[in-house]
Amino acid sequence: MSATEVAVAAPVARGRHGWAVAAGAFAFASLLLLPTPGSAVTTYATTLVTAVLLATAGLGMVAAGIALEVSRPEGSAGPLAALVGVAWLAQLWVGWSGGPPLARSLGAVLSPLLLPALLHLVLVFPGERLVGATERALAAAGWIGTLVLTMVLALFRNPLQDLWCWSNCSDNNVFLVRGDLLIARAAGTASLWFAAVLGLVAAAWVARRLALASRAWRATAWMVLVPAAVLLVAQAVYAAAVLLHVDALRANPVEPSHVRFSVIFVVRASSLLLVATGVAWSVLRDHRRRTAVLRLADTLGAAPRPGSLEAVLARSLRDATVRVRYWLPSMRQWVDVAGRPAPGPVHDGQATVTIQRDSEPVAAVDHDPALVGTVDLAAQIGAAARLAIDNERLRAEALALLGQVVASRARLVAAGDEARRCLERDLHDGAQQRVLAIGSELRLARNATPADDPATAVVLDRAIDLTREMLVELRALAHGIFPAVLDEAGLDAALWELSADAAVAIEVAAVPERRYPPTVEQAVYLVVAEAAEAAAQAGTGWLRVRIEEAAGRLAVEVQGTADGPYVHVADRVAAAGGMLSLGAGRLRAEVPCGSSSPTIPS
Repeated sequence: MSATEVAVAAPVARGRHGWAVAAGAFAFASLLLLPTPGSAVTTYATTLVTAVLLATAGLGMVAAGIALEVSRPEGSAGPLAALVGVAWLAQLWVGWSGGPPLARSLGAVLSPLLLPALLHLVLVFPGERLVGATERALAAAGWIGTLVLTMVLALFRNPLQDLWCWSNCSDNNVFLVRGDLLIARAAGTASLWFAAVLGLVAAAWVARRLALASRAWRATAWMVLVPAAVLLVAQAVYAAAVLLHVDALRANPVEPSHVRFSVIFVVRASSLLLVATGVAWSVLRDHRRRTAVLRLADTLGAAPRPGSLEAVLARSLRDATVRVRYWLPSMRQWVDVAGRPAPGPVHDGQATVTIQRDSEPVAAVDHDPALVGTVDLAAQIGAAARLAIDNERLRAEALALLGQVVASRARLVAAGDEARRCLERDLHDGAQQRVLAIGSELRLARNATPADDPATAVVLDRAIDLTREMLVELRALAHGIFPAVLDEAGLDAALWELSADAAVAIEVAAVPERRYPPTVEQAVYLVVAEAAEAAAQAGTGWLRVRIEEAAGRLAVEVQGTADGPYVHVADRVAAAGGMLSLGAGRLRAEVPCGSSSPTIPS
């Protein structure tokens, strides 16, 4: 950063955090206004316990907001949390006996801001800003309604005209333009209705949000949102209680002498204290996550195990949905740690941060959106896990290339099988039919040969024998190119036909009844056919074949086999994603029953 940029950024930073100094000073000044024994009752903090509860809740909320601002300076949650604390403590300024009118009037303006500030906080927490039209509409309704009604009361309410005033009753409102009792009462009633409806709506929205959220999001936000919802309901209950019990014929029921309002106050104060605790815990959790991410290099070690970055990140961020993807410039695509194409997040609604180097993407971390703003993932992971990212990207690229090779080999095998199938059909429908026709014509000619022409009869008999031999050889050739019965009836029928035609005895001990993909059946059949041919050449007496399915793989084991490299069989099994193993008189192959993924040693 240049000297000019530093000179410009410094006052901006001071302005950005100036509210924190003002909020802190307001909070500590409010402590001086706590009621003392024998003083006039102007707040609900009429005992030492309730006074401590009032002060702790407000001061804790301001401190939590400042801490949240330090942890997440890019968001709005910190100033909102501090404003909630300031609005809560403003009731002390409203009831400041003997205080200057300006201070008490400012307190009366700040105190109603508790509800919209709290609503805005729960709408943005644990992220940074409002997202979605519903959240923006709720926040706007809360702020606009509260500010309008508060300004009407500030301009037209004269405390001296309120017969049932018990908090700020002795000083004139410094913002007063004209005292109008009707307008003030109408605005007061409207503000109570507004607070009751908005509090219940906001609490319902919080409950719905928690119910529909992911586990990681709930784990991040519940300690703030649950007590905030209780506080919103308590605010609504307080407003409703005032509306239902205000009666001009008796003493004002809103004052602390009525137990119901004291109980509501204790619930509100306790809920606010729990909100402050939850915000503080989220700040601590952010710090722990940040520390865990910064220690990635130590956690992974000098030689990180392949695939360990994703697991370590999931533990560090406490998010089981974390996925790491890598950008392969040579292939122009995103792949996962196993080299499979991964164009986007696995789960709907996941957020993504991209790690770049020299303005080029290197990796992407998909995570729960609740973690947005908690950790500067892009910068911290890029610095702490550079070696692991580079190693895993190279590994993913190798796996992706290997996958392409395997897929290409599988396509070549499939194309070869299709060519053999077409050749078998051509031989069966073309050459064999023509030989049969020639044989029929020769037999007709032989039957029509006169008895006194033995020479012609001998030639025709010889020709008939040759066509019969040719037909047998064509059928054998067609069967050897591609056994049609395998395609039509499956492994069981094809192996029984093979055992009937083979030069060695074949015992088929077990074969699954169900059908498998053509590539799987063809690979298994080829294993048995090649073993039979090798056994015939070596002169072994018999073969025993067992085919079983387990754990998504079809295994064929042939006992009594002759020694040999079986290169063609090994290539064919590998093309189907399987493996071939040789032992003493034993040949075993395992082929995945479905799609397969390439693997390389760790």
